[in-house]
Amino acid sequence: MSELLLINLSELEPGTPAFLESITAVAARVSAGEIAIAPIESSYIFLCDAFNRDAVIKLHQLRGDAPGTACQVLVASTSTLPGIAQQLPDSMRILAEEFWPGLLTLMVRPNSSLNWDLGDGGVLDTFAVRVPNQVFLQELIAKVGPVAIASASMSGQPPSLSLSQTSALPTELSIYIDGGDFQSAALSTVVAENAPGYVHCTRIGAISLEELRKVLPTIGASN
Repeated sequence: MSELLLINLSELEPGTPAFLESITAVAARVSAGEIAIAPIESSYIFLCDAFNRDAVIKLHQLRGDAPGTACQVLVASTSTLPGIAQQLPDSMRILAEEFWPGLLTLMVRPNSSLNWDLGDGGVLDTFAVRVPNQVFLQELIAKVGPVAIASASMSGQPPSLSLSQTSALPTELSIYIDGGDFQSAALSTVVAENAPGYVHCTRIGAISLEELRKVLPTIGASN
């Protein structure tokens, strides 16, 4: 087990040397295969390098996930999408440009050249991706590359709203990023392609269908 690395975001100002040093320290260890607990918009997540299969396996073990469960993916910006997704509809790109960073998740087809396994054994023909609205994570991902994530709680349990609620033990992980305590909030809105070039909303969350239709009037909804 590596030496404990505990970062308190309330003590760091974005752009300062201490902030950048913290990002560099976490990025180095995540790139080396470690898993971190970090805050996202309103809860805590486990995250690891999306291309490190051993780290992804351990992440799923920490949560007690069923076999075949796939992690979500976070990227630093929309510019990463062409490298990891194929046959991306213009409608998806338009939505990403409007609502990223933020609580919009896109279900996209993985690029055939990708050498990763998000936990599904490469069986699933789509994966979930978005850009988080959290500065520390954005800059961390810009250094590491795409990261695989899942809620830092046991499978099937509510999101972890504080570090004390996370399912991992200190003996299992050594990177903790403290963003304070959160209140329950809406999940991300999920959009998928259900026909060539046509997308629909499969889960309405923090972003309403009305907001989506202001940008993409043709979008449908399945709930």
